[in-house]
Amino acid sequence: GAQAWLGDDSVIRADGQTVTIGDRFWLGSRSTVHIATETHPTVIGDRVTVGRNAVVHACTVGSDVVIEDDVEIGSGTTIDRGTGPDTFIGEGTKIDNLVMIGHNVNIGRRAVIIGQCGISGSTRIGDGAVLAGQVGIAGHLKIGAGAKIAAKSGVMNDIPPGSAYGGTPAMPVVDWHRQTIALQRLIKPKRGSNE
Repeated sequence: GAQAWLGDDSVIRADGQTVTIGDRFWLGSRSTVHIATETHPTVIGDRVTVGRNAVVHACTVGSDVVIEDDVEIGSGTTIDRGTGPDTFIGEGTKIDNLVMIGHNVNIGRRAVIIGQCGISGSTRIGDGAVLAGQVGIAGHLKIGAGAKIAAKSGVMNDIPPGSAYGGTPAMPVVDWHRQTIALQRLIKPKRGSNE
């Protein structure tokens, strides 16, 4: 569009206006950086990669999407713009395929989000946090810096910094393993039983 701007050595395969994109940007085929308004642009830093069939700025009303330098966004991922505060993806964060990032989500630097995670609106994820595949996070939660969440966990409460959580509902990983062992003991048939 007339107000679109691209940095040096960038590759883009969609159109848009009031979208600011830094140097060495790459956008996969059938992906979209949505057209924004002058008051609520999409701002993308340097060396950002967006995989195929991804959508950045998926909502038509609200605030900005800000993506800092060196972010990777996997194929089929959707990032909603903010509805008050901006949706923000911090420097060096890696987002795998088929991830849903809701309105107003704030992801810190160098976080890792594996495929098929769903992050509900207004959630804050600290620097260096790791979400394994298919983690679901309820809205308005805080995931502390360096926290690790096991695959297929359902997060319904805040997660402290540096901790490891797993299960549904998510709990400290040691408690989750104890719970799993206790359940196995309950259902394990006793010796000599015909069941």
